[in-house]
Amino acid sequence: MSSRPGVAPLPKRRSRRRLEGARRPRTRPAGLALAVKYDLVDNFMWANDYPHHEGTWPHSAAAIERTMGRLTHVQRAKILGLNAARFFGFEVPVQQRCDG
Repeated sequence: MSSRPGVAPLPKRRSRRRLEGARRPRTRPAGLALAVKYDLVDNFMWANDYPHHEGTWPHSAAAIERTMGRLTHVQRAKILGLNAARFFGFEVPVQQRCDG
């Protein structure tokens, strides 16, 4: 909510609220770079198009390496599953949690 009536919130604030919602942002290198730059990694979730061949499947591991190679281990873990677990309220085993 904006502190000034009639003025929309800044795009970064809207993005933080909406990226976890209905739209799935494309996890491409340029989008991931912006996620890191604007501190939005906690709002990105990775998905594939299994069983449809026009997506990354069955080469998902190679696609992850190609697109997420510059991310830290913690950033990758969040995008690849921890963010989804948090969003859906799943319990994450202690040994699979990341600090950060």
